[in-house]
Amino acid sequence: MLTREVAKANHYFMSFSAPPRDSDIYMIRFLRTLLDFQDSTQFSDEAESRIVGFLKNWPENKLVSRAIWPPKNTENHDLMQLVLGLFARQFRGEDIKSHIAELKKFIVHRMEGGFIEFNSKCYQYHFSNPLMILADYAPDDELKIGAQMLLNLLLTERVVLGVNGYLGGPSL
Repeated sequence: MLTREVAKANHYFMSFSAPPRDSDIYMIRFLRTLLDFQDSTQFSDEAESRIVGFLKNWPENKLVSRAIWPPKNTENHDLMQLVLGLFARQFRGEDIKSHIAELKKFIVHRMEGGFIEFNSKCYQYHFSNPLMILADYAPDDELKIGAQMLLNLLLTERVVLGVNGYLGGPSL
């Protein structure tokens, strides 16, 4: 377990404000922290409550609740929004079955249709972060396995596009 600067980390999570742009990029990281540490004595109740509060108030719209092919915005934002929507509903105590079905559809779209922007070096971790959350914490076993399979596919594709240890391929 991490033990460095725990008080500083708790203070940050107790006091952060929503970023003006790309809030999903930040919230997906905060969600990961919440899920990783929610049962830890290191994570303060106040820090946990702050993140849960942001999640419970996450907006509900088509981007958050529907898998769209081809992507409506960008793949990474579509996936982050879907994952945040899933856990927002879960923390609000709402039914998540339809949301799980949409995430499964999103994964199938990627398995069948491929990736539009994953080969971009700047988007790889933005797409991988929510996928790793699903691989570790999805509340449905099939969704969890699907996320793990898609992550394996992404990493395999990354290796294939590698040139002497660097990302090569069509995006560069």
